[in-house]
Amino acid sequence: MNFKTLLIFSIVTFSFFEFSSIKSVDPSKSVVKGKVESTSHDDHKMCKCGKFSLERLTETVELTGIDGNKMNLKYTTEFSAKIGAGAYSNVYHAYWFGKNTDCVALKIYINEYFNQELFVLNFLNGVNVHERNHIIKMLGYGKNDEKFFLAIELEEDNLRNYYGKIHRGKRKERSNVKVLNKIIKGAAKALAQFHKFGGHGDVKQENFVVSRDQDSNADVINVKLIDFNLSVLYGHDHDVNGIQKYDIKDFGNMVYRLLNDHYNKGLILS
Repeated sequence: MNFKTLLIFSIVTFSFFEFSSIKSVDPSKSVVKGKVESTSHDDHKMCKCGKFSLERLTETVELTGIDGNKMNLKYTTEFSAKIGAGAYSNVYHAYWFGKNTDCVALKIYINEYFNQELFVLNFLNGVNVHERNHIIKMLGYGKNDEKFFLAIELEEDNLRNYYGKIHRGKRKERSNVKVLNKIIKGAAKALAQFHKFGGHGDVKQENFVVSRDQDSNADVINVKLIDFNLSVLYGHDHDVNGIQKYDIKDFGNMVYRLLNDHYNKGLILS
């Protein structure tokens, strides 16, 4: 077994199983409801994070917030506002105005896969925050003109984009292995946390995002799991254990690709 193969095997084994020794949870037994904190509204010329002027956000949609109240969003589908895309949906930067003045990610579906993700996210919103703090949180949902909408937390880039960004500049051989290990451990922690509740079904770099909330002294980069349109929960006649086995296999493949990128392309932190 050569060095690279051994390193990959060691990282995957340590990272995932370090965080996976937690019992599964039956969705029917979850009772704690999450609520959205609101702040007073004032008129900003820019959105909360400062990336977009409000006049560029030309489209609006009214959703139902997780607290049952109306949730009004301004957004645009122009390319610069697109956060992500998949086979069934696109995700855009949006501004939540009214009671709240925060920026969120707005996921727009055009088919029935919306229902499964809504089901999973709605269940997770009823889980104690400390039991699901490495999983993205839904803030609102709705339907308008044959489109389905999910408002979720806005975090940083997915793993593929984040890892690319932090390596721009001078290259120094293998100096960022520690950063890469922190990312992998953060992703493993997120997947292991979701495995308490079910199987994900689509593990890849694009379905992990780096949290905006980081501890600079921690040995793990805080990562959150996203995209649950293929996910299943315990207690609903699904082969959760079988899906979890595929999740772990796909996680290993994801780690291999990250390491392969690192060593072969020389994407190194200066």
